[in-house]
Amino acid sequence: MMEGLLRRIEEYVRRQPAPKKRQLVARLARLSRTALRVIGPFRPSLATLARISGTDKFRGHNYIPAYERFFSEYRNRPITLLEIGVGGADFSEGGLSLNLWEACFRRGPIVGIDIFDKTKLTRGRIHVHQCSQVDREKLEELARKYGGFDIVIDDGSHINEHQIETFRILFPLMKSRGVYVVEDTQTSYWPAYGGGAVGTPEYARSAMAFFEGLVPGLNHAEYLPAHRVEPTLFNLAIQAIYFEHNLVIVLKGDNTAKSNWDLDAWAETLEKGAVAQNGTLSQGPSSQAVAAG
Repeated sequence: MMEGLLRRIEEYVRRQPAPKKRQLVARLARLSRTALRVIGPFRPSLATLARISGTDKFRGHNYIPAYERFFSEYRNRPITLLEIGVGGADFSEGGLSLNLWEACFRRGPIVGIDIFDKTKLTRGRIHVHQCSQVDREKLEELARKYGGFDIVIDDGSHINEHQIETFRILFPLMKSRGVYVVEDTQTSYWPAYGGGAVGTPEYARSAMAFFEGLVPGLNHAEYLPAHRVEPTLFNLAIQAIYFEHNLVIVLKGDNTAKSNWDLDAWAETLEKGAVAQNGTLSQGPSSQAVAAG
């Protein structure tokens, strides 16, 4: 019922001439902020809050199911959230998703940055700063100001080079057990944004290729001695990486666990030995077969 009403409102607004459309969008944004503040304390679902907020994270991108899964444990905790890109196209002043996060996470600051001056959207727990998403000095200053970030959502320029550099800057500044999100990763396949078709040199420099390249590091402890490298911060602090349609989610946590194999002792066998059909190695530093599982 609510979804149908919202669609009818959107269709009505879409048919209006530009001056009236701008007025209607501003009025609806104010109404949605009020509605979110009223129902927020009752802890409705994130999907309900997203519908009311008007953010395209619900209609258009369908990110909300993933956010329901990964953000649910944070709703009762005091957290600091940073969103890159405040929005403001299509006659909106922006800040719709910031309103959503303020209603969803009831404790702690909601921080937004934008390359354009959207600081007028600052109010209550929402703090908006004018800042490029690749301005390392400014981002580090904001991290110090707010004591690090629990959740970072990159909805900025969608330029591949920016998505990669922003992650390199901000991920080390996040708190442990943090969630880092990159939206709109479809631009990895679009040359205009610095991406390209899979298999091309352009794709090799894309954000998707970058995050795919982090996956082997999840198992850095399993590298055999001849292939070991000094673990990077990403190797040691990325606990999981999830890929969904147009979305990458990186979980920060401890990834320093050692292998459950004595790889130094078994290195030669694992390099050159044969594995039986039942998954066991018949040769090794002892006469006893060791199950691969």
